[in-house]
Amino acid sequence: MKVPGDPWGRREYLLSEALPGVLARSTDYIHNRYKSREQLESSCRFAENYLLDAVSGNIEFRIRVGFFPWREAQHELSIALDQALMGFYRAAYDHQRRALELILVGAWFVSGQTSPEKARKWINSRERTPPFSKTLDSLSKENLYVELKAKTDWVCDVKKFYHHLCDIIHVRGTPNGIYAFRSGMFNFSGSIVPEFSEETLGKVLDSYVETIGYTALLMAMSYPVVLFGMPVEKKYGMNGPSGFLEEGQAEHLRTLIPEKYRDSLIALAEEDPRVTGARDDCYGRPDLTDQEWQAQIEDFNNTMKNLSE
Repeated sequence: MKVPGDPWGRREYLLSEALPGVLARSTDYIHNRYKSREQLESSCRFAENYLLDAVSGNIEFRIRVGFFPWREAQHELSIALDQALMGFYRAAYDHQRRALELILVGAWFVSGQTSPEKARKWINSRERTPPFSKTLDSLSKENLYVELKAKTDWVCDVKKFYHHLCDIIHVRGTPNGIYAFRSGMFNFSGSIVPEFSEETLGKVLDSYVETIGYTALLMAMSYPVVLFGMPVEKKYGMNGPSGFLEEGQAEHLRTLIPEKYRDSLIALAEEDPRVTGARDDCYGRPDLTDQEWQAQIEDFNNTMKNLSE
């Protein structure tokens, strides 16, 4: 009898009653029973803290698409977790799919397979987003992509995972219907209330970890410099270039790449001219002096002060 009669009030009431319980049970499951909690938390740390740092700072690439594809992917990955915790499981898969698409689009538009003009048209919504499988096939013919393809089945594996996400989002038959993602369904006058399903949440989180794995793989092939740590802070202070990671960050990224590709990719990347050139540039710089460090700190403090006024 507490449920309001109008449709918007009804939805507000039902959601406000149901969501706290679903969130609490989801969080309890992750803390106490989810089998891959360590991998999940490692994946979250990368998405939240290092993903944008792993994008090349090449000025030509920034002119093409800026940081847009990767920043959008970061947002999609965050929302995927929010949806999963609230019990909106299929929506969580949809955000994972969009994140993976954006990561591939970013790699495509900074590759030699397309032109700066096409990239700028896309960033300004005057060019269609390239189809996933066709783009992946074209990209796999370039540099490190083709070398890894000769050693592993990474192209087939990425496609298979992406098509799995598409089957869910496009509702490919009853195994991908709404009832397949819930332990039960509470429907009150047309309003479906989210419910917790331990089994389904586990699958969604497994998929999130896999999405991050392929994200790390695509980003590392696009710009292999990120596979190797460098003394960024020592050489650049607070103003290190994008795409240069400290050893701890690089090691974190390496652990996220699926094991079946990791060693082959690292071995190939060691000889990549982008890696050797970046290493020479970084290690060839003099260490920052104490005076230069202090100047950077003062500049930072002044900037923050101006922003707060």
